Amino acid sequence: MTNKRAWEIVYLLMNSAPVLFILFCAAFYVSVDRVSILDTRYAEKGDELHPLFVVALFKKTDDSFTLVSLSEVAKYKNMEDYYLIPKKEHERVNGRLESDYLAYDVLEKTENYSIIQTTNADDDNTVWSTYSIDSNHVITPVKTKMRYFGYMGVAMLMAFGFTLLVKLSSFIIHYFVRKKYPAKLPWQSGQG
Repeated sequence: MTNKRAWEIVYLLMNSAPVLFILFCAAFYVSVDRVSILDTRYAEKGDELHPLFVVALFKKTDDSFTLVSLSEVAKYKNMEDYYLIPKKEHERVNGRLESDYLAYDVLEKTENYSIIQTTNADDDNTVWSTYSIDSNHVITPVKTKMRYFGYMGVAMLMAFGFTLLVKLSSFIIHYFVRKKYPAKLPWQSGQG
């Protein structure tokens, strides 16, 4: 197969509707996560954390946990039946629907502090809250990341832009292939 033929196949594939649709879907899937990462908010930079920032509280009686907002922690802190540092490294509790769940993960644990990440997922969004807690039970927010259904519009624009870029690059490839390998008419090649 000649180089010209290979470039023509690439051009045809890049202009094929099924290939463009698959590229759009793949770009959309990746874009949703990219938008979520771009919207990660860091406390040390002074970013305003997402309003759904939650921390994990653990019951002393059965080691179960619940997630509460940072403003509600003060209500529970003085109660004797709750504590803030988990005994297990990870736990997940499913909610009423298959997509609903609460979870926490201990990302790092030393004698002086622990870094914990909570996950609060429901039908509309998923929020990851990361915070550190020291041995004096002082909670310091680190960051929040959210995947929200409202990000779909931005992700769709990003995917559309990527697909359009692929389509335009196919025309550029076609232009340069035609310039490098000009079509010869039958009487120019010595036939006929």
